Parts: sequence; C-alpha cells; structure tokens
Amino acid sequence: MFLETAVHVERLTVLTDEISAEGLALAEMYSNATVMKFPRERYLVESRSWLYSYVQSAQEPTVVHSTFGHLVKFFEMSPQRFNNNLRLVHTQYTANHDWFNHARYHDYPMSFHYLGQRLKSYWRDRRMAKSADAIFVLCPGHVDGVASSHSVALRKIKAVSSEVDYEFFRSHRQHRPRERKLVYAGAYQKNKGLDVLFAALPEILRKHSDVSVEFYGRTVPRHEPWFRKCIAELNYPDRVSVHASLDKQNLRERLQGADLFISASRFEGSPRAVKEAICAGCPVILSSIPGHIGLDTERKYIHFVDGHEAPSWSRVLLAAIEQSDVEWLRRSHKGVEVMAAHYTPEKVAEQLVSEYRDLFTCQETKADSSR
Repeated sequence: MFLETAVHVERLTVLTDEISAEGLALAEMYSNATVMKFPRERYLVESRSWLYSYVQSAQEPTVVHSTFGHLVKFFEMSPQRFNNNLRLVHTQYTANHDWFNHARYHDYPMSFHYLGQRLKSYWRDRRMAKSADAIFVLCPGHVDGVASSHSVALRKIKAVSSEVDYEFFRSHRQHRPRERKLVYAGAYQKNKGLDVLFAALPEILRKHSDVSVEFYGRTVPRHEPWFRKCIAELNYPDRVSVHASLDKQNLRERLQGADLFISASRFEGSPRAVKEAICAGCPVILSSIPGHIGLDTERKYIHFVDGHEAPSWSRVLLAAIEQSDVEWLRRSHKGVEVMAAHYTPEKVAEQLVSEYRDLFTCQETKADSSR
C-alpha cells in the first residue's frame, strides 16, 4: 500500500528492518521508490540518524509517516530543528484506549507480559499523539476516542481506511453455500468476545442441525484451559471444530466457502480478517464497536450486534442464518463492492496522499489568514 503512494508523489523512501524478496521486487517496479534496510538491532538508531540528516535539508514538502510508533524519539525532537517543509504523521493501528477503558476488565487471567505490551503501546501512542502533526486512525469511530484519550484536538485526527489484499481474496458469489458454516478467525481469548459466542452458540446449534462452526486461530497460554473447557462444554464434537491459524491460500478457501463470518471482539483498530471475509463474499456478524462500525457506518451490509449479551447474539445469529438467499447475496455483493471502492491498496494510497497534501494546504491557509 505504501509503495502505491509512489504513483502520486515525487519520491518515496521506505525505512525498514525487514523486507521479503517479493517486497523488494515489487519496490523495484516503482522508479521513484527506494527501500532503506537497516539491521534490526540498529534500526531505531540508524533510521533516526538518517532522518535527522535528510529532513533538515529537505527543500520540498516532506512527510515522515511512522507506523506503530517506532519513530517516537524522532517525533519528540524540538520542532525548531526542522524547516517548514516537514510534516510528521503517525498511524495508530490498535485501539489501545478502548482496551484500557473496556476490554481489560474481561481478560483475566492476564499475564504481566501482555499487560506490559499494552502499557508500552499506549504510552507510545500518547507520545506520538503529542508530537505528530496528524494522527491517522483506521476508522471514523476511533476519532473521538483518540482525541479524548490523549487530549488532542479533533482536527489532528484523520480517519484513513486500512488496506486489504482485495485481488487475492475477492469472490463475487453467485450462490449461497449449501452448507451452513460459521467461521471465526482470530486469537482464542476473551478480548475477542469468544465467551459471548460460547454462550450464544448452543441455541443456534440446537435449532439448526445443519449449522457447523469452525474456529481458526491460536491460543494464548493464559486462556488455553478456559478455551478448551468451553469447546468441550458445547458438546457438539461433530459440528464444532478447532484449527490452527491458516496460511492465506487456505484461509481464502475457507472464507469463500463459508455462510457467515463472526467476530464478537471487544476492541479492534480495523480487523484484517473481517475485511478478508467481506472480500471473499462472506457476510459478517460483528460486535458494534468502533473498529467494526467504521466498516459500515450506515449498517447496510453488515449484521451488527449491540452489546455483549448472549441473548442479543443468539437473536442476530438466528436472523442471519434464516435470512433469505436473496438477502444473503445482497449483503455479499455489497460488501465486495465497498472493499473495492475504499480498501484496495490503490484506494488507500490515494487517500493517504490526499491527507498528506491537506497538511500543507491547511498550514498555508492558516498563514495567509494571519497576515
């Protein structure tokens, strides 16, 4: 996706500590794109040093876009070190503020390692929010949360879509699957709302003998006993199956053959697996959290469940399973259409560059008005 921005800018430089042979080959297709690969153990120091020397002499409008906050120390430098050609942008990929406000209360037993990761990530988010000229979040529903969480102005926060490998996953379904397979793909933990699904599924499996459920993902040590116990208590070994995470090829096959994709997650940035399912023509049932609502703010093609109570989930699951084939196909086709219009790497790159340009336009307009 970032390489696609090269189509719209004069020069693109990617700073990284790891890139595949496939990625390098792709980068070579863009004549104005350069990949700077630093040793992993030296990445933070060497990337920062390269930026110091480069941006101080930049003669044209220049954007430094940090992902995951790795450039936080560079962003925290005194603004007086830079000329007016520079803008600093940070993408906040995860909804750490949502986790601290809501999801952490449902994640026991919690390891100190996991808690430490969340604290570190949240602290980095906070530092980046104070230092960046703009913060990009992955859906409109996160704008207010980030603003209030870090006490920054709303004008600094922009909702920018996150890409999905549309060409790989896309499938324009012509028929609804005969087998009623519900698919879950993600981590096996309570933050993902699996406790709600386990409470809601017995009624579904009891009322519809042709429905099966497939779980694809990985367990985490603190939830392994709980997860296995819940699977056993469902007591449908022939219709509920648990699998390890899948590679892209096999995941696409499962998604393209599924009747519904389900996620009751309590917090998300903009979940990749959900977008992959939608691209594959699989209607989805999602919790109505900001990271999900942002995919369909008008609720036109996604089945949303308000709250995390089992009766609500049972009711929506039953309605989705029992919807007509015509309605199923409508949701399937509409989802694929939305992904093509807004979430391909090309479309996201266009949106990014538009936001980059606005950063300079807004500054110029502000300067003119003060004269």
